[in-house]
Amino acid sequence: MDIQKDYLCIEQYSRVMSKKVDIDLDCQEALPVYLDDVYRVVKCTANSFITSADIRFNEVKIIGKVNIHLTYYNENSVLSFADFEEDFSKSITVDNLSESAFVVSSICEKYVSYRVINQRRVDIHISAQANVNVYDKVSCPCICTCDNSKLRKESVTYANVSAVDISKIEFDEEYKLPSELPPVKRIIGYETYAFLNDIKVIKDKALIKASVNISVLYTDDNESETVYKTEYSFGISKIAEITGIGDEDILISNVKVGSVFIKAKNTTGDKLDTLNIYGEVYVNSFAVKEEKRELITDAYILNRETECSYSDMSVLTQGRHINEIKELNTDFSVSDEIKSIKELAFDISSYTYKNSKIIINGRINVVAVNSSGELVSYLSESEGEISLDNADGAFISLGVQSYDYSLGAEGKIHLRSAVFVNAYLYNERNIRVISDINAGEEKSDNPSVTVYFGKEKEDLWNIAKAFSSDTELIKKENELTSDSLDSNRIIIIPRV
Repeated sequence: MDIQKDYLCIEQYSRVMSKKVDIDLDCQEALPVYLDDVYRVVKCTANSFITSADIRFNEVKIIGKVNIHLTYYNENSVLSFADFEEDFSKSITVDNLSESAFVVSSICEKYVSYRVINQRRVDIHISAQANVNVYDKVSCPCICTCDNSKLRKESVTYANVSAVDISKIEFDEEYKLPSELPPVKRIIGYETYAFLNDIKVIKDKALIKASVNISVLYTDDNESETVYKTEYSFGISKIAEITGIGDEDILISNVKVGSVFIKAKNTTGDKLDTLNIYGEVYVNSFAVKEEKRELITDAYILNRETECSYSDMSVLTQGRHINEIKELNTDFSVSDEIKSIKELAFDISSYTYKNSKIIINGRINVVAVNSSGELVSYLSESEGEISLDNADGAFISLGVQSYDYSLGAEGKIHLRSAVFVNAYLYNERNIRVISDINAGEEKSDNPSVTVYFGKEKEDLWNIAKAFSSDTELIKKENELTSDSLDSNRIIIIPRV
């Protein structure tokens, strides 16, 4: 028997690859001629950031930069500072991708090591880790109409990763030192971090607002060259063009500081009392689009044997968006007893969502005076957690909005931070949909009315399917209001 059928092909983006990729750089950095020779290194840090992530011919290509900061003493025990910038790229082969595939990526530092070769050259090894997620379109064919049949429809709201973007926000700020601080003689280091404030989405555009915090170490013009610290925060924003996003979409954005340049200048007389700060911030975003569809999960053709074919459709359901500040408390240890801390920089190096919690690997970089009176640096890592709702998985971005710390005995540091959590939590569900339906032999032995002994909680759909009837007719005939039986009872099943 030929029956008229209409088909629908449901397309959604699915993650086809998730991989952590090590990025290692060996750099040979020579000091510019205007800088002093290296006698002893106090601190060497790196900041890696991704500038583009694309897919070409089944190859994912990650391109980025790394900024290297070096604080050191010259032979006269005078503090100096040098910074360098290096490019990096990484290619990953992924087979069988369509032209619609895209990549979502982020990067964090693992460690930095260095070796002073001579007074003018330092070899630096940088190890970072990129999180690479590739999404591609997955098609699921299904029936949408079929003559002389009953179709079981289920309304499902599910999330779909729909677009990706990397935006650069440039800034140029002028900051005058507070009156209680002395003028600058020499900048000897700085730390920066940025965090998301707000995102507003309209069709094909997103207004991204973020804040940048910069902490600068410098020495004064006295003979002892005392080390001072000053901090400055400011807001940045940009309207990003993101094709394919809509007003109701949820944007998950990771914010990372890129290149930063700081120069001291004078604005009142001959004293360097103002800092000119310029640079860039990279915002790596992807959109989560919630879609609602009616899916055909079961079917039968009236008065005929029915053969159905099924397809499996994996969806992210029961989504909920979180956009709030959470408190994170973390304890760190350093190897020596610290007399005083000159600077402490905190960042989140990596995180995972597991068992209703975000497990966070945090890292501090400390410039301090040790028990011997020497200026030294320490790098320490520790794990903390933030509790969230229970879910199978989550898309998450985190940003440190503020933090403070207290110094304990024996090199213990307790850190309290306010973390901005921008997350979309979801449950994973596999749905079987009807991909095709065919009519077999006619059922000739169906009576016009059947008396049936139903069981409690038995589904009326299954009863109607077994007897080639209709659930609404069964409900009307037996004065039922629910789609399942609330007790063991006899019901009348009319034939359609």
